[in-house]
Formats: sequence, structure tokens, C-alpha cells
Amino acid sequence: MFIYSITQILFYLGFVVWIFPAIRQFRGRFFFYFFILAVADPLTIILVLLFNINVGPMQPFLASALLVISVLDIQYLKENKYYVIIALTIVFIVALVFNNATIYFSVIVLFHIFIFYYILILFIKKNVDEKAVNFFYIVLMLYELTNILKISNLAFEITNADEYHTLTSIFQVAIGLYFSLFRENSTRNFIKLQ
Repeated sequence: MFIYSITQILFYLGFVVWIFPAIRQFRGRFFFYFFILAVADPLTIILVLLFNINVGPMQPFLASALLVISVLDIQYLKENKYYVIIALTIVFIVALVFNNATIYFSVIVLFHIFIFYYILILFIKKNVDEKAVNFFYIVLMLYELTNILKISNLAFEITNADEYHTLTSIFQVAIGLYFSLFRENSTRNFIKLQ
């Protein structure tokens, strides 16, 4: 019962906390990423409560697919729009045809692995170009890593899901607070390399 009440508190606290990074990151490279994080869960609740539309397991799937698109460079999307559309269509068809929770969560994990990899590439490029470590990218990769582990736990039931979900949610709220305070180019994010 205690874990359930903490989970509920974290759920609603997450709603509030993740609004602020979207505001703070406005006009930044990752604005749409944080915007999707801010609106995905509240929009789902509104659809269920006001319109009695249950998007169910499609919500994390759609949100994760949109997160992938949001981190990609605009020029890359323009040059490869047909490949992106074909890849997303195939992924959606596979998820709908198999209608299996493990496959479904595995695809979501793959989305987040792609995001993690893409951010890692950006992190390395920034380190080389600016001769400094940008802590923003490290925290963003940590956030994606917690998503990968949390969703893998749901897919493969690695540990006690309730307790693990609660711990990772606490960590993710703390990460949300960090992104509420710091932008990608905040000088306090940089650690100069010698």
C-alpha cells in the first residue's frame, strides 16, 4: 500500500516537474524532446478522463517514436524523410501485428537505445569540437539509460517491477529538476578538458 501511494505521488509530481524543462529548453536543440515528455502523460490522462479514449499501451510507443524524431537533426529528417517514414511504418506494423507485450516493450527499448546512441554521438562530437565535457549530455544519456532499464524491466520482468519503477521514477524526477535549471549551452555544464 505504501509503495502504491508513493508511486501515485511520483506520477503526479512527474507531470508537474517535466513541464518546467519544456519551458526552460524553449528554442533549444532539445525543446521538442522535452515538450513531448511534458505533454505525453497529461494528454493521455485528458483523453481517458474527458473523452473516454483509452490509448493504452500505444501511448508509450507513440511517445517514444516521437522522441526519436525529436532528437534527429532537421536537415537529416529532410534528407531522409522517406526512410524515416518507412522505418516507423514497419515498426508500427510489427508492434500491431504481433500484439505481444514483450515485443511491444522491446521495440520501445530499441527506440530509447537509438536515442541514447544518437545523444552519445552528439556528446562525443561536442567534446572534440569544444574541448570540454558538456554535463547536459551526460544527464540526458543517464535519463535515457533509466528509460531503457525501466522498460526492459517491464518487458522481461528482471526485478520487482513496483520497487524498481519507484526508484527510477525518483531519479527521473531529479533529472527533470536538473533540466528545469540548465540548458544545453549553460556555462555551468562545461568541464574543460586539458
